[in-house]
Amino acid sequence: MPKPTVWAVFLGICTVIGGLWSIIQFVEWLSAKPLPNLLPQFDIRIVISVLLMLAFPLWLGYRRLHPLFEDFAVGLSGRHGDDFLVGETVRFEVRFRGELKNGFFTCKLRPPEHTSLPDTNKDYVWWADYKTYDEPKDIGLLNGRGSTRFLLFWRVHKSVWGNKIPFSYPAGKYRANVEVYNSGERGKPLRSVEMTFIVKREDLVPLRAWMAGAFVKTPVF
Repeated sequence: MPKPTVWAVFLGICTVIGGLWSIIQFVEWLSAKPLPNLLPQFDIRIVISVLLMLAFPLWLGYRRLHPLFEDFAVGLSGRHGDDFLVGETVRFEVRFRGELKNGFFTCKLRPPEHTSLPDTNKDYVWWADYKTYDEPKDIGLLNGRGSTRFLLFWRVHKSVWGNKIPFSYPAGKYRANVEVYNSGERGKPLRSVEMTFIVKREDLVPLRAWMAGAFVKTPVF
């Protein structure tokens, strides 16, 4: 579960204070006004307290709905959130709203600092989405504005793909730059989002990795 930000905590406190204040002010206002005059009169203190009380729900709703309107939304998931053992699969979910010409999705994965990956001998590896990329022809397969309807108004490109973490990969914090490209513009992603996840190793991979199809004995990192 993500930790609350300072802004979220502040709005939460405002919500509580505003709620209590509005109740107190409303009771005082109600007791001081004759019944026929209740509806046409308003107290500015009550208006302010109601606004304070609504601040946090409005902010929370914005946080929930804002990703729906982004032109490039990325999600990363696995069996246990963003905590993985070697042998498990990292899954990427991508949605792009925009025009593509031979476009494709990919991920540039970087290992923990001061380490390299044994299969590339470099500090990165490309995990492409081969549903959207034809590797032999080196060309993307996405064209136009997409075939999936989104929120009734937009057409978008959507895809989900995953890669299994090899047992030879080091443990630590990985950075994944999930990107969308047009073929011929390999060095210039249209959009890029960086995400992080943790990879762990154990001397005996437990049931969790065995269920992922990788029950072997590995040395302690």
